[in-house]
Amino acid sequence: MNLISISTDIRKIMADPVSEILQCYIGRLAQVVLTEESVDLLHTEGLISKDTLTEVKSCGCSLVGDPMLLILSAVAEDHSKLCTLTSILMKSKEAVSLTSDIIMEYGKSFPSAVTVMPSCQQASTSTSSRSGQLQDSSSENQATINTDVTEQVETIILYPDDKAEFDRMDHKLGTLIHNTIPLIKAAIPSVDDLKTYIGRCQKKLKLRLKDANSFDDVMEVIEDECSITNVALLETIVNKYSIQDAGDMILAYQTHLDEFCKNKLTMFCDHQLKKLSFSLLTCETIKFVLKWNPDDHSFSNIKALLWKTFKDNQVEVVVIKEGNSIIVTCYAPHYLMESLLVTARDNVDMLKEMGLISLTIGYYTVYDEHAIDEVSECMCI
Repeated sequence: MNLISISTDIRKIMADPVSEILQCYIGRLAQVVLTEESVDLLHTEGLISKDTLTEVKSCGCSLVGDPMLLILSAVAEDHSKLCTLTSILMKSKEAVSLTSDIIMEYGKSFPSAVTVMPSCQQASTSTSSRSGQLQDSSSENQATINTDVTEQVETIILYPDDKAEFDRMDHKLGTLIHNTIPLIKAAIPSVDDLKTYIGRCQKKLKLRLKDANSFDDVMEVIEDECSITNVALLETIVNKYSIQDAGDMILAYQTHLDEFCKNKLTMFCDHQLKKLSFSLLTCETIKFVLKWNPDDHSFSNIKALLWKTFKDNQVEVVVIKEGNSIIVTCYAPHYLMESLLVTARDNVDMLKEMGLISLTIGYYTVYDEHAIDEVSECMCI
């Protein structure tokens, strides 16, 4: 590329009206120290290159020099990138005021169309952020910002069932262990051989195995080590002693588990999530509120099953007990939310079956049974 071409490209970047807005804040942007997660998002969203990603991290995660020029270039080529940038900046508390100023300036400069940008007030009180999307209007590429942001709420009426499906899955695990016990007992040369083998596979169990004086005691240790989504130790023992029938049982259990996580989520809010997957929604969390109060065992199973369901979407599942209900919050990178919504849409039936009373995606409330009850009471007055 010759100097004339380079000069022309730079002029285009600097003369772009949306890029010009960002240029006014370069000095303040240079003072912001981003987290490594935010820098990774800049790369994932196409605002900086892979090489620049390394450069930014080596410079203390600050946007100065070439990285800032790349961001200006990306915004000039695609004006929606400004919204992406402000979403990422909002993850840093020190950048909230700066982000608010950028949004306000954009709104003043492009007053011909309407769209929603991130809510700075909410971003200042939460580690999660919500973004809308800039829209180019016709050939003039003009857009505006509604700075008086109000949360849009999509409500779906849901009539929760009980937790029977979770219980059935737990019962299948119990049935699997119960049916494999006699097969293992008949196949092992001795209890001591089984104890020695388990101790070599799971060193942390050696202390418990010392106190296991019978086959039933050893099986209790094995059972405690298994969970609704993890029967690895049982499977290892069955493979070690070549117990074909037990192996077939484990395979059948794992197949049912996969189907449970994949196919039981199909009916609830299918219409709304399908609509959301094509909307402007970009966010980072999904919240499930369950109506019933599970015991500790069921509580762990719910968390494990939800994690298994959404693991391909890079989701972190956090389950919190709260009064007579529990809240399950799944954290995911906002750039993967489109994929997560599609996954949820295709796997939602289990939510209804486990007694869902609320579903929140980021700051977007899809369903809240309590809100519906309040509206119904007002209508009856």
